Amino acid sequence: MPKKIQMPSLSGGTGGIPEIMKRIMFISPYAGRAGAEVYLYRFLKNYDEQRFQALVVTEKFSPLFASLQPKILYTYMKKSSIVMETKKIVRQISSKLQKQDKPHGFGLFVEEVHRQFKPDEWVLNSILMQKVMPSVLRMQAHTTLIVHEMPSAYSFVSMQSMQAMIKYCQRIITNSSSSSKALSVMGREDIRLQPCFYDAEEIRIHQSRNGLRSELGIEPDDFVLVGAGSLDFNKGIELFMQISEASSGRAWKFVWIGGERKTGFNHFINCLYARLKVNGNLMILSEKDHDFYEYLNICDAFLLTSFNESFSLVTLEALALGKPAVVYDCGGVNDFMTEVSGRIVDSRNPKKWIDTIAWVEQNYKQFPASELKALAAQYSTKTQVPALTALLSDDENHA
Repeated sequence: MPKKIQMPSLSGGTGGIPEIMKRIMFISPYAGRAGAEVYLYRFLKNYDEQRFQALVVTEKFSPLFASLQPKILYTYMKKSSIVMETKKIVRQISSKLQKQDKPHGFGLFVEEVHRQFKPDEWVLNSILMQKVMPSVLRMQAHTTLIVHEMPSAYSFVSMQSMQAMIKYCQRIITNSSSSSKALSVMGREDIRLQPCFYDAEEIRIHQSRNGLRSELGIEPDDFVLVGAGSLDFNKGIELFMQISEASSGRAWKFVWIGGERKTGFNHFINCLYARLKVNGNLMILSEKDHDFYEYLNICDAFLLTSFNESFSLVTLEALALGKPAVVYDCGGVNDFMTEVSGRIVDSRNPKKWIDTIAWVEQNYKQFPASELKALAAQYSTKTQVPALTALLSDDENHA
């Protein structure tokens, strides 16, 4: 059972706060500073709390969401109690008799929170929240689904859950035209497009760029190419390493920022790195937190080698730092990448990438930092959060 949620008063006549404020329960994954979690964190950090009251529910503890209290309410599922386990068993038996989906333990927790908070709407922050769909149907909750994923991630969701989310969620929001197109194939044409956004307040550079480059053994005249993301197959780390190998001898340095996942693929990457790092032009750094932008800022250009991305926020953040990007034609980047901001590569042949990078290096003056930052500013929290706030509060006339 969740502990009693301390509910602030919703009544009052000051500051234009309505006597009955809409309540939204956001149900989110949390696995560290990943895309869906950071998206919701930045939104709630910057939204106008007079528009609706927000509660976030996660399965695991999230320091990100906890840091937003008391602006929002936050709770997470702790170790299952005997009472919760008993309820789960009873409902599993009941659902089997009625030929319904079995309830998930986290779904039962969400139901208990629902009874306390009494939300007007549930918002599932990712298709990975499929586990609460049986609870959505059982509680007949008015539900919005935010889709951050491309089709390559659909394999992590059961067919039954995907069908249910597409059919029963009253509203679906996604962050790129590529993602929207994929959803329309499954029968939903009323998709709402809401781009991702970065928080300019988070992009603060305190350390000397040249000093950090020097610490990493980068020469002043080296052309530095940075990639970022977890060391998984979809991020294209192998291609990034192949490009570095094929460009050995050039005054280029390749730096990847991101944590490993302790998988067989990571073992393969570690072995490949051990072989390639002797070339002296490749380094893989551990995952960064508060100092991420310091390391991103060492680059001369950003490389996005992912197979699929619904938006690629990190590419946008590189532009916000005034860095051009060379990106694979992987989906959502097409919504904001133009020849003003860099180049899109439609091949996974390292030679094609080397030719494109060389062109960007030779024509670097065509990418003034001021223009890149101006392009990125269109996707800042300042411009995008009010639009999403209006959409969720059903008041788009006041975006």
